[in-house]
Amino acid sequence: RLKEELGRLEEDLKDVLGQRDTLRDTVENLGRDADRHRADLAAKELRVAEATAAVDRAVQEAQGFSDEVPVTHTKPQLEKKIKDLERTMARQEREMGKSRQEVERAWMQAKLTRKAKHNDLAALRSLFEEYTAGFKRRVRAFKNMRHRKGGIVNSFFVRNLQNRAFNGNVAMNHKEKTAKVTVMPERDPNRPGGAAAVPVAVKELSGGERSFSMLCLVMALSSESQSPLLALDEFDVFMDDQNRTLGLDMLIKTLRGRADMQSIVISPTAMAAVKSAPDVYKIQMRNPDRHGDQPVLDRD
Repeated sequence: RLKEELGRLEEDLKDVLGQRDTLRDTVENLGRDADRHRADLAAKELRVAEATAAVDRAVQEAQGFSDEVPVTHTKPQLEKKIKDLERTMARQEREMGKSRQEVERAWMQAKLTRKAKHNDLAALRSLFEEYTAGFKRRVRAFKNMRHRKGGIVNSFFVRNLQNRAFNGNVAMNHKEKTAKVTVMPERDPNRPGGAAAVPVAVKELSGGERSFSMLCLVMALSSESQSPLLALDEFDVFMDDQNRTLGLDMLIKTLRGRADMQSIVISPTAMAAVKSAPDVYKIQMRNPDRHGDQPVLDRD
C-alpha cells in the first residue's frame, strides 16, 4: 500500500512540475507581452505629447492673427437662427421664381460674362493705345514733312526771284495758317557785295514787281503741290515787256523740268517773245469779225 501511495505521489509531483513549467512559460510570455505593450504605450504617449505641442503652437499662432471669437449663442439659439434663415431663403426663392442653385448658376454665368467683357475692354484699350501712338507718329511725320516742304517752297521762291536779281523770303506759320511773303526788289551796288536793300511787304511793291513776285511764289508752290495742271489768267497785266518775257521764260523752264505737269497761260497781250516749240503751243484770238467770215482762233 505504501508503494501505491508513493507511486500516486510521484505522479502528482510530475503533474505539479508540469504545471509549474507551463506557468513559467506563461509568465515569460506575459512578461514579453507586457514589455511590448509598455513600449507601444511609451511611443503613443510620445506621439500624444508631440500632437499636444503642435496643437498648442497652432493655437498660439491663431491667437496671433485674431482674438478668440466669443460664444454669444447657445446651441438651441443657433439651431433656431438656422431654421429662420432657411425659411427666409425659401421665401426669397418663391419671390424670385428661381431656386438657390439657379441663382448661383446665373451668377456664375454673369461672372464669366463680366470677365469676358473685361478682357474685351482691355483689348480695346490696348488697340486704342496703339492707334493713338500711330496717330501721334503720323502727326509728327506730317509736321516734319510740312516743315521740309515749307523750306523747299522758300528755296524755290528765292531761286525764282533771283532771275530778276530779287531776293526774299516766305515765312509760313502753320499754327496760325498764314504765310508772310517779303521781297527785296533790288540790290544796292554801292554796298559791299551788292547787299540787298531792306525787305518790304508784297503790297508795297509796284504793280510789275508784285506780279513778278506772285508768279515766283505760284511757281514755288506748284513745285510741291503735286498738281498736274497750272492755270494762270492774265498774270502779266501790270508787267512791262521785259518782265513779261522774263516771267514766261522762267515759267517755261520750270515746266520743262516737270514732266508730270502742264500749264495754261491766258494773257491779254501778244506773246511774240514766246517761241513755239514741241512742248509750247500758242493760240491767239483774232480781233472780232463782225461779218463772221474769219475764224476766231489761230494756232501757232
